[in-house]
Amino acid sequence: MRVAVLDNNRWIPGNIVDDFGEGPDPSAFGRDWATTRRWAVALEDGRLLFRNSAELRPTI
Repeated sequence: MRVAVLDNNRWIPGNIVDDFGEGPDPSAFGRDWATTRRWAVALEDGRLLFRNSAELRPTI
């Protein structure tokens, strides 16, 4: 699926390459850093980012 990813306050186009599903609640690990992300997105600039649904929007 084609999406745009929010990165440094800019929307960057890319494609979803994997869906890891809903991860566990971060509190299950006793920390709020390095939390799991649902989506793996290959950006047009060659980077691979991992984001949650709120950080994505569909594009055409």
